[in-house]
Amino acid sequence: MICYRRRIQRSCVFSCMFALLIALLIVACDNTRPIHLLPDLTQASSLVIKNSWSGHGGLEYVEALYDLQREAEGFNGKVTFSVEGEPFDTRQVVTDVVIPGDVAKQFLNIKEVSPVKEGVYDYAGVQGCCDHYPSLSIELQVPKGKVRFYSPSRDVNGRRWGSIYEGGDRIPWAVDIAGKIHVINSAQPAEAYATLSVYLKKEVLKKLIEDIGENPEGSIPNWNSKS
Repeated sequence: MICYRRRIQRSCVFSCMFALLIALLIVACDNTRPIHLLPDLTQASSLVIKNSWSGHGGLEYVEALYDLQREAEGFNGKVTFSVEGEPFDTRQVVTDVVIPGDVAKQFLNIKEVSPVKEGVYDYAGVQGCCDHYPSLSIELQVPKGKVRFYSPSRDVNGRRWGSIYEGGDRIPWAVDIAGKIHVINSAQPAEAYATLSVYLKKEVLKKLIEDIGENPEGSIPNWNSKS
């Protein structure tokens, strides 16, 4: 009887150890496990935003490139708006941008709301095709390095180049943290970016598109941006 009980006890111990080993292997192989904390974005010293669209018909490329530095509580710097028409009609405007401290603080709170998972980001699959390629990148310099949120998703509002200033969820997002790519299957980055919208001087871009002879809201045909 004693030997039998010992055999049962040993069997239970081995079973528990085996189950623990399997669990550890699953965790080790799971590249979509949650990453609970992003770096402290409130300490960002610079902010670079690149919002662009490319395609064909009327305009071929539109870009808003913001290069902002931390000053006091907010961000100050320049935005360069670039528009390429057909054929070879390229125009550019540079103007000042100021993001107030309270708005910057709200924007940087993205760290508190983004469920982030480490994993593979299928850039080409997310981008899709054809002839409608929006792209948004938000890069922050923090003490521990750079953090870059980006999305080529067609989950945008507005027709064609109108997607630059019409917004949209742009799900899924990717975020590069210290060289590791993570996936964000939520609209929080887009919602954070939207808090800056009033200060991004996008009316200047609309005027530039008008000057090149195109409709700022996007050209005909009225394509659905998600198609």
